[in-house]
Amino acid sequence: MLVHRLLIISFIVLPAFTVSCAQAQQHHSNTEVITPTWAPLTLQMQEPSPKEDKPEAIEKENDSLKRPVGKLSGRRICLDPGHDSIHVPGAAAHDQSGRVLFNEHELTHLVASRLRALLEAEGAQVCVTRNEAGDLHIAPYDFNGNGSTRLPEDMAERTQPRIDFMSQFGAELILSIHFNGFHNPALSGAEVYYSDTGPYQHENRRFSESVLYSLTKKMQDSGYSPVVRGVHSDNYKTEYRAYTWAYGFDRGCTECTRLLTLGNNPMSKNRGDWKVGALAEVLFLTNPQDVRFLQGADAMDIITDGLAQGILAYFEAE
Repeated sequence: MLVHRLLIISFIVLPAFTVSCAQAQQHHSNTEVITPTWAPLTLQMQEPSPKEDKPEAIEKENDSLKRPVGKLSGRRICLDPGHDSIHVPGAAAHDQSGRVLFNEHELTHLVASRLRALLEAEGAQVCVTRNEAGDLHIAPYDFNGNGSTRLPEDMAERTQPRIDFMSQFGAELILSIHFNGFHNPALSGAEVYYSDTGPYQHENRRFSESVLYSLTKKMQDSGYSPVVRGVHSDNYKTEYRAYTWAYGFDRGCTECTRLLTLGNNPMSKNRGDWKVGALAEVLFLTNPQDVRFLQGADAMDIITDGLAQGILAYFEAE
């Protein structure tokens, strides 16, 4: 028979003291002074009671209840911020003196980073084809056999890493983010491209329409009314015909004029292994009105919110 002993421990009242602590989740520090008054404390030490085992199923159920469940829970989404500083910088916005205001590859990376956070907050698993430094996760590689990835005909090799990364992630939906540019500064507005081929072409179009509507609606609500240029087939890149020979095709290859990023161009080494995709051209960096909007302090948040709403609306309508 075990004999339990009670151990009485008395604590002496300590002098009052102050504690300064930074308030959590604020951008600045607030100091709180705490002056505790301690009375003598008595602890009773005794043998702990045996731990009651919980069935494993109950433990798992309790764990699942703790996890936040968002509108995109279980979805796998990839974001492709167009261009990069090394291989294809993209368009740029300039002021009247010629000074660069925005580079496309920087804007797309900024939007993708913010959009990723919004989608993850809704429970999605999200990949981005460029890392935090803005570089591609997978470097371009030679597969047309010319020993280079930097020549004009190597455009498929410079895009292939994006396709590979998104396919390896197991994305069910991908969104490529771009800003437009043209030699005629009168052209402006937003448009979205999709692949009108394959078993998911109707879903591609529906997703494109959802993104365009939500993006332009968000801008309109903010006070800027962009030109809504519509949704279009990705089969329009006629300049690719000059390089079909490098991939074993002739100039008459009708599918070789599809946007490479959306994964349905036969010049790619590997096709895109996802269900739905679209490429958004947010605004024109060569149009003064579009650029003026982009210079607003909240422009990136408006664009990011619009793209996020387009993705949410697409899934909610399934």
